Amino acid sequence: MAQSDEVLVAAARDGDRAAVEALAARYLPLVYSVVGRGADRDLDVDDIVQDAMVRVVTGVSTVRHAGRFRSWVVTIALRQLADARAEARRARLTRGEDQPDGLPDTADPSADFVGLAVLRQVLDVEQRGIAEAARWLDPAHRTVLSLWWLEAGGHLARAEVADALDLPAAHAGVRVQRMREQLDVARSVVRALDASPGCPALREVVAGWDGEPDPLWRKRIARHVRDCPQCTERSRRLPAAEGLLAGLPLLAPPPKAAAGGWALKAFALAGGAAALALALVIGVTVWRQPDEPRREVPAARPPATAQAPAPSSPAASPAAPSPSVPPFFATVPAVPEVAEFAPAGAVRQQQRVAGRDNGQSTRYGDRSVWIFDDTTLKDPFGFLSNSGAATKDLDASDGIDLTSGSPVAVDASKPPVELIVRSGAELEYERTHPARFAFWPGPVVADPARGRILVFYGKLCRAADPCTGPIGKGLGTGIAAIDMGTGAVTRLTAVNGPAVTSLEGTDPTMFFPDGAGFSSAAVTVGDVLYAYGVCTYQGCKLGKVGLADVTDRRKWTFWTGGGWTADPAAGAFTIAAGAAGQTVLYAPALKAWINTFMPNGSNDVMFQVGGALFGPWSKPVKAAPVPAGGDAANYALFAHPEYARQDGLVQYLTYFNPASGEQRIARIRFQPGRT
Repeated sequence: MAQSDEVLVAAARDGDRAAVEALAARYLPLVYSVVGRGADRDLDVDDIVQDAMVRVVTGVSTVRHAGRFRSWVVTIALRQLADARAEARRARLTRGEDQPDGLPDTADPSADFVGLAVLRQVLDVEQRGIAEAARWLDPAHRTVLSLWWLEAGGHLARAEVADALDLPAAHAGVRVQRMREQLDVARSVVRALDASPGCPALREVVAGWDGEPDPLWRKRIARHVRDCPQCTERSRRLPAAEGLLAGLPLLAPPPKAAAGGWALKAFALAGGAAALALALVIGVTVWRQPDEPRREVPAARPPATAQAPAPSSPAASPAAPSPSVPPFFATVPAVPEVAEFAPAGAVRQQQRVAGRDNGQSTRYGDRSVWIFDDTTLKDPFGFLSNSGAATKDLDASDGIDLTSGSPVAVDASKPPVELIVRSGAELEYERTHPARFAFWPGPVVADPARGRILVFYGKLCRAADPCTGPIGKGLGTGIAAIDMGTGAVTRLTAVNGPAVTSLEGTDPTMFFPDGAGFSSAAVTVGDVLYAYGVCTYQGCKLGKVGLADVTDRRKWTFWTGGGWTADPAAGAFTIAAGAAGQTVLYAPALKAWINTFMPNGSNDVMFQVGGALFGPWSKPVKAAPVPAGGDAANYALFAHPEYARQDGLVQYLTYFNPASGEQRIARIRFQPGRT
């Protein structure tokens, strides 16, 4: 049972590191939601959240009334937001800018919290309308909205809203009502602008508008909506906002929210105990005190940037025969029914593993090979940005045992080691800079013809500028090869593609720049690799390449909706996106491809079926909810088709539970749908 705030705050005041860790993990999503929904578009939400969390962690020992801890945290978040807003205003005045609502001439879409929120949560049309309408509010009303949104969602009480605003409850109610009036006006503006077909008279009104929401244009467009019968009709019968927001989960930071910079700031401000507690919560890479000698994480093999060598012996090739090539169909298959959905415990990990996330797998010969992201070790403490395991037990009916420490050998006596390791250039950069590199694996596919497994991964940096923020800074995506004969791990070199710049210089192991990679899901059909990526709320794009040519970027092509092109920017969206990725597999009994995923910010297991990897695909269907992962949503839901039964009718899924650090297992049994 989770401990109360009162118990944790009391323990944190006494220096209990675990209590500080628990409070930081519990309140990070709340702070992120408060700051994000209240921030102007030109503010850096990640930096504000970082500063707020540092103050929470370093100030918890001063909290006198544990029962008001939540409102104290929210007050800190609002204070940091106000300070950031004031600093941005001073900066604009210094530059001589005069933008309404404080927006720069060109807002950075990647810093737009509302846009990212829409991407990371599955919102219906009306909920999305509220999120879009938030852009049109005055700054003061956006602050109130960020609190009222949490109240409507059941995450704050009205008394806590009043405390955060430093107002009596009655006055806070007046502020909320005024905000709601402006919000409804903004929702009518959003409806009018989004209408199809649009209003001809409205097009004339907005002819000189630059497309950026601001108060002046809100008033102009709202005046037209009031006076225009066509637009007025569209804005009638707006559903009550509180009903739309009720029950929505907190929008947690991006999957595996982590910011090494927070821990380092905490260390500087409050000492090692606070820093280590926060590091445990947010997944900081191995760090050290300034006068402490560097301690490298043990690695499986020296880093390499050349293409993987050929397997060293016939033992590298799997004994199992090659499966038949799954077919493609021109129509959407019948959507199956969910006949059963049942929890099946947690994955049993190697004895030194305290927790690790992601966890995608593939079959290679007689075993299942798993690759993980951030891995925390115990007895003694350690931290790896990636690790692996293997098992020959392919019957998941009694659970899944991953007690080995290697993706090649089924040996429980050796602990996990970091598989994807830093290059010489990266190590040299770390020697002279405080930032640290990390590698987060994604999809895993077998390439038995070449005696290897391919692991897609994202490269990032964290722990210090310029890599601060909830998850550090993404630098690009690459592919690593594990030689299943020798165990050697090689970061493949991309050739004939655009150069990708990293902190240490051009990195030839990066296949795609950050934000443009194809590392959300991957599957092989015969000797062709299909990879999904560049995911947004609209879905994920699809690329393909022959397994033998995977390193040659000229050989990659991308689905346009009607054919294949060499230009990834021309790709079309296909499947729905999941939090930290998803799994696409073929189920023979259903004669369908299945995309299994868990949306960002949700605890719902979703699926959709397709006739082919490029479509057509059905609309996503909710299979079942799973228990919440504490205050943050679960994520990283993946299927493991090597454990499937009954020709794919029974599938085993895993997902990461942030509260426990476990890989939870669920069994789903489909029943063929009616055509």
